[in-house]
Amino acid sequence: MIYINFMSYSAVGELLHVACSTKKIEPSDQQWFQYYLKYDLSAKWSFLGDTGYRWQKELAVPSQYLVRAASGYDLLPNVRLVVGFAHLDFYEASSYEANSVERLEYRPYQELQMSQDFGKVKASQRFRLEERAFRFVNSDQKKFNFRFRYRVLFRIPLHQFEPGCSIFLISGDELLINVGR
Repeated sequence: MIYINFMSYSAVGELLHVACSTKKIEPSDQQWFQYYLKYDLSAKWSFLGDTGYRWQKELAVPSQYLVRAASGYDLLPNVRLVVGFAHLDFYEASSYEANSVERLEYRPYQELQMSQDFGKVKASQRFRLEERAFRFVNSDQKKFNFRFRYRVLFRIPLHQFEPGCSIFLISGDELLINVGR
């Protein structure tokens, strides 16, 4: 299954920014292509993986890439527990032309996914805890923090070509809270 994601600002995020923050936010464009995989190992266990690459400035400037692998266990038909690991490389902002990696991130994570159908529309929620360890390539600097994530998505079928081959509109938002340095 291939999903192509494009980052954008949400109206809710902008309202929260205006009402709750004095921090200046600089808008930017980001293109984000991602491939997702789910392979069922048994009735309850699955292997989950994804890989992605992100650019800025209309695909002209590399931003980061990620590779993620996880094991999922279906506790109930609509509840899944997941344990996984992600590796990310972030490209240096001052030398995009050289494609040099500035920072590496190693990210173990645990999550709880829940879903519910409302007719043809599928709603899902995800609660994730990440332990984020950073290493800066050109220095001995290392950094660690926790991040809590809450995501809600709605999947709306648009057209089914044949069984198992459909086009969906997926819309959602995610709240990310960093704790630590």
